[in-house]
Amino acid sequence: MNFISDLKSSYTAKRTFYETTKETIEKKISRLEKKLKKLIYPHWTECLVRPIIQEVERRTPDIKWDYDRERLITFGLRCECPIFGHTPDGHTVGITFTPGEDMACYDSGQRLNLYDKGTIGNWNGMNNITKPIESIDELIAHVRRKEQEAINRSKNPEPKQGNE
Repeated sequence: MNFISDLKSSYTAKRTFYETTKETIEKKISRLEKKLKKLIYPHWTECLVRPIIQEVERRTPDIKWDYDRERLITFGLRCECPIFGHTPDGHTVGITFTPGEDMACYDSGQRLNLYDKGTIGNWNGMNNITKPIESIDELIAHVRRKEQEAINRSKNPEPKQGNE
């Protein structure tokens, strides 16, 4: 064979290999993109908060928990997800969940004074001390403490102060 003919054959083989490989890769990409579209991100409210609050609800049948059964909503800069319940004697209790590294956290009821009143940090609960959830029992104890605080407040209401 001559030089030009060999060059042409080599080029044709390389181009055919390129086109075949490209087509195979594009088909794989298309298949993977379809799979990717079907993937559902494991949102922390659905994968962590929902099963946790359902278990708390199961273990506190005296409290009527009031939350959207279809979709849990987050608010503010902390992405807090508050869930409230009502006790038989009419007190409101609740748990405010926030995202953690690999487990949801809850507001412990304790506060810091990092952000002054009237600041965005204070308004968004940045002074709240959060705690990673370690057990359902600790959440139930938290709810019962909140219930007792509500009972105590109703028995001993704080005197109203002037316009603040």
